[in-house]
Amino acid sequence: MKKYQRMHLIFIRQYLKQIMEYKADFLVGVVGVFLTQGLNMLFLNILFQHIPLLDGWSFHQVAFIYGFSLIPKGIDHLFFDNLWALGQHLIRKGEFDKYLTRPISPLFHILVETFQIDALG
Repeated sequence: MKKYQRMHLIFIRQYLKQIMEYKADFLVGVVGVFLTQGLNMLFLNILFQHIPLLDGWSFHQVAFIYGFSLIPKGIDHLFFDNLWALGQHLIRKGEFDKYLTRPISPLFHILVETFQIDALG
């Protein structure tokens, strides 16, 4: 288990180096994630300025539910988002062989090879 945790950290480090190669693109992506969350909260704030209670729900309750609903999305994007590439890209284009020739589990390798930055926000 420790071996896989160590490898996961190595993969994350390598992927961060890869996406930070183009600094402007990386910064635009990070700003976009924060902007999306900020605008969603701004929308809720504006909505509740005009409607104090929405069927008995206050702004803080709806904001909590919204934040809580993002947890599964974050977990999915952090750990499992690369599975979409399995059928669409890896098998169809014949790139799955590189995973089968490595001395680690192919599923683990696919899962940890990339992660989505929006999973953190």
